[in-house]
Amino acid sequence: MLDAGQFLISKKQLSRPDYVNIILSDGYVLQYHRKLRAYVHEKGEIILLGTAWQVREDRQEPVKELERLAEAYPNEIPEEAVLSMEESWCGRYLLIVQGNVYLDAVGLLGVFYSREGISGSIRLLAEVMELPERIYQPAELNWLPGPLTQYDQIRRLLPSQIYHFRTGAVHGRQLLASWIPECGGDEERIRKFTECFSNSLKNMTHAVSGRKILIALTGGYDSRTLLSLAAHAGIPFECFTLGYDRIPAGDKELPARLCHILDRGYTYVNRDPDMYSEHRKKEYALHTGGLADDGDKIFYSYGQYQELTKKFGDVVVLRSSIWETAVEYYMKMMGDELEPQRIYDYLALPKGGIAENSLKEYFSWAGQNRQDGISAVDRFYWEQRAGSWMSSIEQSFDMMEGILSLQPANSRFLITLLLSFPRDERIIRLHQRKIISFACPELLEMGFGDSMALGKNLFGSYGAKVKKGLKRLQMLGLKKTVSLYTGVLHAKAVKKKLERENDRK
Repeated sequence: MLDAGQFLISKKQLSRPDYVNIILSDGYVLQYHRKLRAYVHEKGEIILLGTAWQVREDRQEPVKELERLAEAYPNEIPEEAVLSMEESWCGRYLLIVQGNVYLDAVGLLGVFYSREGISGSIRLLAEVMELPERIYQPAELNWLPGPLTQYDQIRRLLPSQIYHFRTGAVHGRQLLASWIPECGGDEERIRKFTECFSNSLKNMTHAVSGRKILIALTGGYDSRTLLSLAAHAGIPFECFTLGYDRIPAGDKELPARLCHILDRGYTYVNRDPDMYSEHRKKEYALHTGGLADDGDKIFYSYGQYQELTKKFGDVVVLRSSIWETAVEYYMKMMGDELEPQRIYDYLALPKGGIAENSLKEYFSWAGQNRQDGISAVDRFYWEQRAGSWMSSIEQSFDMMEGILSLQPANSRFLITLLLSFPRDERIIRLHQRKIISFACPELLEMGFGDSMALGKNLFGSYGAKVKKGLKRLQMLGLKKTVSLYTGVLHAKAVKKKLERENDRK
């Protein structure tokens, strides 16, 4: 179903099968699909949508914390109390307290807003506003940075923003958790992170009880770090990999060997050309509004995710993209400081296009609403690559029957702990090696697969880079293009230098 797992809060109602309607105050109605988990406090002033669980061992699970919050503050609930409570949650969820809308850590359960209300689906919000259906066509990027959308009247909420759906007011919030445990040194930091993550995974198993837990596994760092932590926590799980044409050798061969080491079940889902469906491809674009034109769209089009439910029944798929938030992903484009023009140039964004205009508004917001303790590079990944691109990808799983997708690192508390590791370690992912070594050292017995595909895919990858390089040359001129690539090469040289220094140690 196109609108499965979605919600809408508006004064206007839509007719949808399998939707629940709850009357709120001031004439607003909460409408949500039965697949979406929902907790609504008796007065409708506190709403929790999606899947949330607790990271910290010394705190209660989210619903109990909300009940205690309502009891402690029967009238007006202080925003500081909400923020302090929510920062140690994990999952994909949306919290609404007395009209204020709080996203999960990176906004994986995204929110679009307008004068007519809010929704996790740009499609539903456009419909209630009687706007024509409009699919974003990613001519510039394969995703659209927030806060703008393909509709002038609809915007995307950023992770550093709090939105009041009754007044339309937007104000800022800090991304990082206000408190993490003090760590006397490297070993203590690794131990405490692992303990917190283990506790979080155990709490997650209760939140998703009745579903088979499957870890999406490749040959890279992120999924192996999650694999090691899941093994350390002792939760029940198996792993899987979705195959595709010219898949990198590391992604195809290493996952099965890693699962063999741990004696865990493993499934490799081949891509069958006869299973391709143009209808599913269009369905994916309609559901997400075209805001995530990525590999998962192709997996869905070939019915590969559906093969998992055929084999296991209802599943929860654990994915690992949040780890990238802590590895200085955009350092090569931005340097150490916020340089918006380098982003426009590197991404080869046409002047005056929707992507450039959206980023200009984002950089204006970021400049006026500073964040403590986080670099511009990490913040950009957090709010854009995760809060816009990844958010729309995660939304696509809502329409897949029997599948719940979760990112177990999506917690302000856990991300803040990750960012507390030394920057030089994070750039070369040494912090992840240390976590794996502590949690499950046998998983370091084999190397990590590179992300480069073989054969024609390798040529295609370089072909795309050459095409983009020529586009930059045409847009920027020779001098500016050379300067841009010099900065990129410098960042790569810094990374290689750090890797060599670590090898000598």
